[in-house]
Amino acid sequence: QSIIVFATDGKDTDGEDVRCGPGYYTRSGYVPGPICKYNFTSVYNVAMEKNKYIYPNARIFSYLIV
Repeated sequence: QSIIVFATDGKDTDGEDVRCGPGYYTRSGYVPGPICKYNFTSVYNVAMEKNKYIYPNARIFSYLIV
């Protein structure tokens, strides 16, 4: 049997310290890269698509951790 577990804090970013791209310098200072944003619907859809090929189908659990 297979299981897929999603654990999330419900936020769509990891905060100001986590960036998804490089920053750059300008004359007036450093400009940080973009903040990472997550699309949980997209992640869930990928898991469901992969689950089509798992036999028996995986059980999917989702937990909100506060």
